[in-house]
Amino acid sequence: MNAPLTLTRSLWRDADALHRAADALFGHAALAADPARPAVEYDAHDTGWTLRVALPGVSPEALEIAWEGDTLVVQASAPPADEDGWTTVRRERPAWSLARRLRFAHSVDAQRIAARLEDGVLTIDVPRRAALRIPVQVVA
Repeated sequence: MNAPLTLTRSLWRDADALHRAADALFGHAALAADPARPAVEYDAHDTGWTLRVALPGVSPEALEIAWEGDTLVVQASAPPADEDGWTTVRRERPAWSLARRLRFAHSVDAQRIAARLEDGVLTIDVPRRAALRIPVQVVA
């Protein structure tokens, strides 16, 4: 009667160990492969921030970038590719869309935000707003 219980515990322990090993090996790659949640890198520097978003297969026409209050909104979609004259028998590249909202706590010069899409990587430069300097006259 103890043999099936021991076998079950061993099976769960082995399955758990396999799951942890797979997470360690593929965990980050699996997250980055989800088109609805693309990988984003943020770099901060003295003049602002640079963001890089992995968007393979997205054309500039399918991309929209907007500034709303203190939030940068990136929206994209990739319909499945259909070749003219071909009949699709099996589709493994589904249509997808995404909307990422990236909030900035610091002052951003929204008028100077620039973006470029090259080789499936969207690079967005978000400049800081220049500090407002008010001349003060000291009266003696």
